[in-house]
Amino acid sequence: MSDMRDIIVDALRLHQAGHLDQAAARYSQVLKADPRNADALHLLGMIALQQNRFEQAVELTTAAVAIDPRQASYHFHLALARQSLNDLGGAIAGYRRALALDPKNPDIFNNMGNALAASGQPQDAIAAFGHALALAPGNALLHNNLGNAQQTMGLRDEAEASFRKAIALDPGYAGALVNLANLCRGKGDLREAEQSYCQALVLAPRETAALCGLGVTQWQLGRHGEAVATYGTALAIDPNHPETLVNLGIAREHAGALDEAERLYTRAHGACPNDPEILVHLGS
Repeated sequence: MSDMRDIIVDALRLHQAGHLDQAAARYSQVLKADPRNADALHLLGMIALQQNRFEQAVELTTAAVAIDPRQASYHFHLALARQSLNDLGGAIAGYRRALALDPKNPDIFNNMGNALAASGQPQDAIAAFGHALALAPGNALLHNNLGNAQQTMGLRDEAEASFRKAIALDPGYAGALVNLANLCRGKGDLREAEQSYCQALVLAPRETAALCGLGVTQWQLGRHGEAVATYGTALAIDPNHPETLVNLGIAREHAGALDEAERLYTRAHGACPNDPEILVHLGS
């Protein structure tokens, strides 16, 4: 068995260095000799998760949990794989099992909060992020995620404070700047929204959400030509970004280019067929 441990140590070194295929070959070598090696199953499942092979990740980590259910990391990565397959109920249950074994792990609370928010339980998500922040108060990501959940609950002032805290902790956090900009735009503070979008774009020039939001802000400020140009920049990066397609369609409709607007709405519908707002624009 010491030989197997040596192989796993070597595989972990490769895994941590990013040589996933070579690491996977070593883990598979262990499993060929010892099919019930829970560590090898779990680590091979982690590689499947990293390579977006989510169903295989679930299969492998489920097998690891069945052999050794006392490992919080096994439950955690199984929950991550299930969340990636949009099995939010299974993911939340898995995170709870992981927390029962490792109750002071902020990453587990954070991921559970994200799953709760995605499943339409923002109040429980806020509680989860609160637990995470009690353990890691200096984590900018946690403050940002808390802000998203607070905003969903309509707690605008609390959300703004959370986004600003995230930015204070990490001034290079483009995602938090975009979230703050969206919130400011929503409450009519267009100048600060524009400033925050521009700061985000300095950090992440290809961030389509920031470009789209900036374009909407420019439009609302009456700078229609700039808005259309900004939408064009966003679509050059992501030609199927639904929100940008809709906003550019509105701009073209406003200019009387109805056929072009309809084509843009049709493209948006193709990218996001279940969005009722897009159907309204198509119908009009």
